[in-house]
Amino acid sequence: MLAKPFDVAVIGNNTRDVMFYDSSGEFLRPRKKNGGVTELCFEYGSKIPIDRTWFTFGGGGANAAVNFAHQGWKTTLITAVGDDDAGQSVIDHLHERRVDTGWLEIHEGKMTGFSFILTAGRAREHVIFLYRGANEALQGAASRLAKIKPRWWYIAQLSPPVWRKTLDVIFARPGKKAWNPGSKQLAAGKKALAPYLAQPTVLGLNYAEAAELVGKRGSVVMLAKALRAMGPQIVIITQGTAGADADDGQKVYHQAAVEVKGVADTTGVGDAFHSTFVAVYDRTKNITRALAAAAKNSAAVTTKIGAQEGLKKMI
Repeated sequence: MLAKPFDVAVIGNNTRDVMFYDSSGEFLRPRKKNGGVTELCFEYGSKIPIDRTWFTFGGGGANAAVNFAHQGWKTTLITAVGDDDAGQSVIDHLHERRVDTGWLEIHEGKMTGFSFILTAGRAREHVIFLYRGANEALQGAASRLAKIKPRWWYIAQLSPPVWRKTLDVIFARPGKKAWNPGSKQLAAGKKALAPYLAQPTVLGLNYAEAAELVGKRGSVVMLAKALRAMGPQIVIITQGTAGADADDGQKVYHQAAVEVKGVADTTGVGDAFHSTFVAVYDRTKNITRALAAAAKNSAAVTTKIGAQEGLKKMI
């Protein structure tokens, strides 16, 4: 396969999602003994009736790729599916959303990744039960990635066991890099990630992820500056309803969250925010405008069920 130019090559996970609402769970609010984490609890041994179920598509890589294509970018997605019906449905969906699948891997005998997403509460927050499946078989071989020549590489969540080799290959390739690390990468710690953190044009995290990577909690300004010191040109930290901040080494920019009435689902909000920021910043070179567009598009995602259904064209 000859080298093919793209605006962006996205690499990361995909999933077939099953989503449902529930109102019977009980929220246990933050307590010191559970680390300040809100818990959603159900009676042991009970059967929980579900009023309605939605079958959608997700995964950080797929969500970002669909959004880039929606913005009019020539987009390819490097991901892995199984040789099952779910894998074919993912491929068909990507084709419908104008995402190139020429470098997508199909792994014989593997199941395509899927997740059960439980949405609850007035804020429509969610709990995700995730099976990575074929995502863990993603090879991302250097010989194959060398044939792709995008203007941007967008690196979403990567599954073990080969994520380090994949990062080595991508960060050695020409092109701008935007990185939204996943839990497995963050768990490796800033020392292990230091060679990669020195390179991105844009590093995107939520507040909890930023605090984990820095190694302590604090103000978003402190965290952004600490992350900027590790090397990325622009650091984005999202904080949900508290908005988002960006640090380019000269100024810290704040963007308020866009208020939405009747939130349907918060799945995929971060993916929409970070990929929209990259697309708009690439065109405008204006951080303020890129943050505003990202806030609007991520808010739009919450109005529909599914991580990819509420996307708006922002450029």
